[in-house]
Amino acid sequence: MTQQLLVAFRPSLLRRTRIFLGSLILLTGLLALTAWNVTRSKALGQARQAHARGELTTCLRYSLDHLERRPWSREAALLAARCLSRLDFADAAEPHYERAGELDLNDLQIRAFGLVRGNHRLRAIQAYEQILARWPENVTALRRLAAVQLSENNIPQLEALAERLIRSPGGAAIGYTLRGVVAHNDKNREGPLPPSSMCSKSTQTCG
Repeated sequence: MTQQLLVAFRPSLLRRTRIFLGSLILLTGLLALTAWNVTRSKALGQARQAHARGELTTCLRYSLDHLERRPWSREAALLAARCLSRLDFADAAEPHYERAGELDLNDLQIRAFGLVRGNHRLRAIQAYEQILARWPENVTALRRLAAVQLSENNIPQLEALAERLIRSPGGAAIGYTLRGVVAHNDKNREGPLPPSSMCSKSTQTCG
């Protein structure tokens, strides 16, 4: 009798298992489709393409258009932040960097250089120090930090940066040059040099 009941119950159990698995697969597919729909749009694709072509204004317009409808999009926020930094709107870029979350080295460089171009010297110094805390021998960050410190005529910081550049791979020539400039300025007590003497405004990509 017990065996007969088990045999009768088995098809029902299998049927319920199949129904459950089918429902689970359908629900997973719907969730994946919903996630794709809420994070993607035609505007985001156009923003990516414009960014790849270096069309900053167009990229910014499409990124902001996407963010109006999907404000949680980290990718669109990062694209907007990059464009604003490179277009010399450093203050406007900051909220978008915050929305984008953790930044990689290249985006940290773009943000910091945007602050330099916007003449936000203290914030630029802090931004480069954040980079160097993670990449102590990054010559680009050391050189650009030295440019900002040179504009402020911060002699002790410049001397320390010169030594760091000399010890960093690929930075020796810049470090010795910086050491000479600091010694010359300290000897002659002249006014500070502009940041452009060590940091080219024409540079748009960092690494």
